[in-house]
Amino acid sequence: MFCSGAAALSLELLASRVLTPYFGVSLYIWSGILSITLISLAAGYWLGGRLTHSDGMSSSSLKYYFGLLPGIASICLTLVCVVYPFLFWKLATLHLIAGSFIASSLMLMIPLVAIAAMNPLLVALVGTVPSVKRGDAGAGNVFFISTVGSVFGVNVTAFILIPGTSNFKSLLCVAIFLGIFPGLLSVLEKKLKPVFRRRLQASFLTSMIFCTLVFLLSDRILSRHQAVVHNNSTFELLEEVPSFHTDVKVLKKVTKFDDGSSQVFYYYTTFGLVQSRVLENGSSASAFPYCLEAIGRGVHDRPRDLLILGLAGGTLPMRLQDPGMKLDIVDIEPEASRLASQYFYFSHPRAEIYTMDARVFVRETQNTYDLVFFDLFGMESAPDHLMTKEFFQDTLRLLNPGGRLVMNTIENPQPKRNSPHYCLLNTLLEVYAKLMVFHDGTPGVKNVFIAASPDENLEYNVPSLVNIPNPIHSILSKTIEADKKVRWDLVRQSLIFTDDFNQYAVLKSDDLLIRRRENIRSLPRMVFSN
Repeated sequence: MFCSGAAALSLELLASRVLTPYFGVSLYIWSGILSITLISLAAGYWLGGRLTHSDGMSSSSLKYYFGLLPGIASICLTLVCVVYPFLFWKLATLHLIAGSFIASSLMLMIPLVAIAAMNPLLVALVGTVPSVKRGDAGAGNVFFISTVGSVFGVNVTAFILIPGTSNFKSLLCVAIFLGIFPGLLSVLEKKLKPVFRRRLQASFLTSMIFCTLVFLLSDRILSRHQAVVHNNSTFELLEEVPSFHTDVKVLKKVTKFDDGSSQVFYYYTTFGLVQSRVLENGSSASAFPYCLEAIGRGVHDRPRDLLILGLAGGTLPMRLQDPGMKLDIVDIEPEASRLASQYFYFSHPRAEIYTMDARVFVRETQNTYDLVFFDLFGMESAPDHLMTKEFFQDTLRLLNPGGRLVMNTIENPQPKRNSPHYCLLNTLLEVYAKLMVFHDGTPGVKNVFIAASPDENLEYNVPSLVNIPNPIHSILSKTIEADKKVRWDLVRQSLIFTDDFNQYAVLKSDDLLIRRRENIRSLPRMVFSN
């Protein structure tokens, strides 16, 4: 039961990692995972109880089913590894909420039902031992051992499997772990009927052969070492880096045009979200670094000490190379700096890089800055623990006299009370005296930039920028041409996000689903399987 408990919680943790690139991080996805987990465990306990009460169920039969069930879970898990890179991507393009529940069911239901059914079987087996004379028939010890195993499984998965290998291979490890059990029981249990022993051995061999084949074919299943054509472009995976926090992929995209010419892009993605895009000459192919630079230079005429929260491909700090300009850069991903330098031309002679959570850095650092750039995204939006009044109070403490906070967010700036955007603005106004909002003026969910000042002297003067790619010019000019109109009366009637009561993730759910659906359709499936 120690092993089954370890496998059950390991699966639940891995499910979140597998599903996140396809369906994003939201309450809907976690509701699906937890609901399916609990339903499966309940069904498994019921099934195990029914088996123990079946007519003619001998001790040998109980041991046979006890050994067979983890073998069934192993085979089903291996089958999940074969189909999820193809099926989950399709489900995400159809409907994110329904797709996440269906994907959770396909991934977890049969393995968890099989694992949970082992508990009542073992209680029944313990009850057949003559020396056992307890009122609970040994159930207390069974569930104690299973729970200790769950703790063990969570920690091994979190600190060894996830940072050490891909989710795909982690699932295979759990499948192998479960598949070994029928073989062990067939060897160690001397009182099994011969027919039961042969079936358990067959289950063991089937599990091991199936797992081995899938492991050997993993690169082909995941399209890891082959170019993939999607939306008239060719994508190639250059490197994948699993970590505690995310799964980073570096992609090369080649787009061919009708006149025979082509253009090369390099993508930095985390959990299927594109964080940075650069051209072959090292220039950013996304507008947001130029917008952040323009707003930062426009609200502070001579910034020297800068803090950048979020590195990814390093496209923003590469725009801030003025003589004497010193940068502190914070990113939670340990490999971000290496990947940015190796693939995205990142280099800065006066940059200090800190690998830690931005909330911790902002709270603990004693440094102060002229500009603080907020460019942090967990998935389609910033992590909600960085959207609270308390966090912004910490950022205020870091500003030199005349200092400014400049944020890049993904919002729908519609004038609506208690919209995520207006709640964020109201939260900022609890800390900062004046705000300015910038975006390209088009409807819908998009990049929205916010400049915040601790005093009323916030002005924007259009700076002179150089080396702006032609496709970016129009987006940049529309974004910074004027401070966008905001219904400040509705802003002040909106919620305030605090550490104690933070509704950001809840309010953002619909916007995140829209962005995730767009993202799924724009990238090939290999970006999302890991």
